[in-house]
Amino acid sequence: MEYISWPDQCKLQHLVIDSCIYGEYLDILQKLPYLRTLVMRNCTIDDTHSTLLLLSKFKTPSSLISLTISDCSFSLKNLTLLLSPIPTLLHLKLISHRSILDSFFHGSRLEELIRAKAPALVRFEFFLSYNYQENDQFISLESLMDPFRTPFWLNDKRWFVTCAYVPKGSTIWLHTTPIRDCGIEKLVRCEVSWIDNQCRLTQRSIDEIIDNTDDVTLTTLSLCHNQLGDNGVQYLTDGLRHNKTLITINLDKNLIGDQGAKRLADVLRHNTTLTTLSLNENQIEDGGIKRLADALRHNTTLTMLNLKDNQIGHEGAKRLAEALRANTVIILLCRVHLSYLHFTT
Repeated sequence: MEYISWPDQCKLQHLVIDSCIYGEYLDILQKLPYLRTLVMRNCTIDDTHSTLLLLSKFKTPSSLISLTISDCSFSLKNLTLLLSPIPTLLHLKLISHRSILDSFFHGSRLEELIRAKAPALVRFEFFLSYNYQENDQFISLESLMDPFRTPFWLNDKRWFVTCAYVPKGSTIWLHTTPIRDCGIEKLVRCEVSWIDNQCRLTQRSIDEIIDNTDDVTLTTLSLCHNQLGDNGVQYLTDGLRHNKTLITINLDKNLIGDQGAKRLADVLRHNTTLTTLSLNENQIEDGGIKRLADALRHNTTLTMLNLKDNQIGHEGAKRLAEALRANTVIILLCRVHLSYLHFTT
């Protein structure tokens, strides 16, 4: 960028660049007065006095109307610096894979910024993702969604937002919907939208308009070896609670413990469509096994429950045997695999 010499009064209206620093960004806006659309991968902005000094020297507001940043890594505070010289902006598109769950995910903060720096904005598209870290506490999708259900988002701007947990990679997605041309793979996820408070399992593309119907194409869910842990299972069970399409779920090798098993058992207790559930090679002990056994007394559709290579002790094995004896339907339809204990009913 530093080697480009823009001609005076250059009439370029559409520009696509890779990345730039903030000074180069201001230079583009200043020297291209006819520029209407700018697309770039990222803009590096230093939180220093020199950055503010550069902005203070920017005298003529740009007439840019569309800005797309396809892999932004700057903070929400620095987004303020990007928007300050372009008060006429009508369209803003941001794609960002965040390293922390920062203020970009706060709907109220985004609302404040837009009101202050981009009041003319008509179309706002964004896709944000965050990868769960091993020691992270559970992050409620509802808590992320609530600030996007205000009149500003739903009535004034009519920008509709969806939040999801993606088991593959243990990732949080937050995005406007529909959002096109963002290069995001179509993945199974547990999704909460602006429509209602219900969490749904879906694998629809995010460039489709969201509705509140079940994704009928999703009948098998294979999430083997994804390190979901109990937090991941909490999202999954929220999505399973109202699901009527899944018949097979494979959660082998996912570090699931008693808490995750208990949540699955609570769903299994009322589920009427699931026929196969595999929990092979997890970390479920007797506490989780007992809750699963109690669920089997009420579930009449499950035909195979794989519990191989879990930490099942005497009490867990006993409770499973009692559950199978007490329910003849389960005795006929259910096969339970134990790694270290063998018992007869």
